[in-house]
Amino acid sequence: MSKSNHTYLTTLLALGFGCTLTLVLQPQSAEGYPTTAVSMGTNPLLAAGGTVEDYSTSTLWTAPADQRIVLTDVVLSLTGASGYYVCEAQVSIDSGGGQLAEFRLTSDTNPSYSLLQPTVITHSYSSGLPVAPGEVVGITKHTEGCHVSYSLSGYYAEP
Repeated sequence: MSKSNHTYLTTLLALGFGCTLTLVLQPQSAEGYPTTAVSMGTNPLLAAGGTVEDYSTSTLWTAPADQRIVLTDVVLSLTGASGYYVCEAQVSIDSGGGQLAEFRLTSDTNPSYSLLQPTVITHSYSSGLPVAPGEVVGITKHTEGCHVSYSLSGYYAEP
C-alpha cells in the first residue's frame, strides 16, 4: 500500500472513530429533582385531578412511611353554578402537618351575565410543598356553590 493511500485510510478511520465517540459520549438529557433521588422501582411522579364538593376534603395521597411527597404544580378552576351569579370559593391544600396553601377564587359564568370569565389558577412551586412521611394530602373546599376542579402533581422524595 502506498504512503498516500495509508495516510488517506488512517485519516478516514480517525474521523470515523471521532464521530462515533462524539455521538456515543455526548451528554444525555436527564430530569433532576431538588432532593435526593428515589429508588423505589416505580415512577416517582404523582398526579391527581377531580372536583371538590362543598365543605369537604378530597384525599389525594398518603406519603409512604419512608418517603416524603413534594407537591410542585397546582391548577384550580372555578365555574358558576345555577342560581349563583358571582361565585366565590376558598380552597386549601392540606396535610397532616396543617395547611400547605390557600386559594381564593371568584368567578361569574352565569350565561345571563358577562362580568367575569371562569377563574383558573396555575401555579408551579419552584421548591415544592413538602409533605412528611406518613401524612395524608388533601384538597378542601371551605365554601358552598360554584364548581371547583383541580389538578395537582408532584413526586416522591427521600426525607
